[in-house]
Amino acid sequence: APAGEPAPPAEAAAPPTAAPPAAGPGPTVVLGRLDVEGGQVVVVDRTVKPFYRGKVSAITLRARGLRYPENVFEEFAFAAQMPGNAPVRLTGKRGAAGVEIEGTAEGLPLAQFNPYVTQAAGYSIGGGTGTLGATVRLDAEHYESTSTLRFDQLHVAGAEGDSLFAQRFGIPLTMALGLMKDLHGVIALTVPVTGDRSGTHVDLGAIVGEAGAYNPQISKGA
Repeated sequence: APAGEPAPPAEAAAPPTAAPPAAGPGPTVVLGRLDVEGGQVVVVDRTVKPFYRGKVSAITLRARGLRYPENVFEEFAFAAQMPGNAPVRLTGKRGAAGVEIEGTAEGLPLAQFNPYVTQAAGYSIGGGTGTLGATVRLDAEHYESTSTLRFDQLHVAGAEGDSLFAQRFGIPLTMALGLMKDLHGVIALTVPVTGDRSGTHVDLGAIVGEAGAYNPQISKGA
């Protein structure tokens, strides 16, 4: 300020900004026991053409020791009727050695999934049913699973998908499936999978060997 004039008043310092409050812990849900009886879910998927529509009915769930957000449980048992009235069952339990889960789905009509199969692989399913059984065991370090797949009277069609499969294995898929069927028109495969921190490992040799029992050309192509 010029000589003889009072200095302008200093601007008041802005008050310090208060730090935002620390986020508190998220919600925790603990259920000692959960029972669901007679549930029903209708699924409509408009991302495929034609639209897929299915109903899961007769849903039953029994569970103990559920905790969220830990996502842990002591045991559970789930049962329902999948689309096409195929029964599905899933059970799980936690013990000192880890978690064991078993599941089955029986007689699932496959043609209803044509919107997905045609869009993804260029095939259409003319008929047949699928049955799946799986056992999974896992702990903090690794897991292992064994899945059994059974296809009864499976029929597929589609020139585009056949061409792609033939490029890889030397024969069309429709022919390969025919050769893999037993005398009763059944295809049965077992898929062993193991995994740990390094990744997932599928025993392709066992799968190809089982398929090769019906179709030696598949074993050669793989």
